[in-house]
Amino acid sequence: MSEKIVDGTVVEAHELGTLIAEVRGLLAKGFEPLGAVQIVAPASNGEQVAPLLTRSVIRRDSVAFER
Repeated sequence: MSEKIVDGTVVEAHELGTLIAEVRGLLAKGFEPLGAVQIVAPASNGEQVAPLLTRSVIRRDSVAFER
């Protein structure tokens, strides 16, 4: 049996607490983190310039391969 990636996304936030909350919500739906948190060069969040934090997550599905 092998695991196939069936979905993935990148979560973005300007504040660490927001990023954590959004990723936890996806983890509860069966996603798992992929790689590390990335800190992107400062970007505008509408009112001020702040770092953009990103986290990749994927969801896997077990699949049986026929022989």
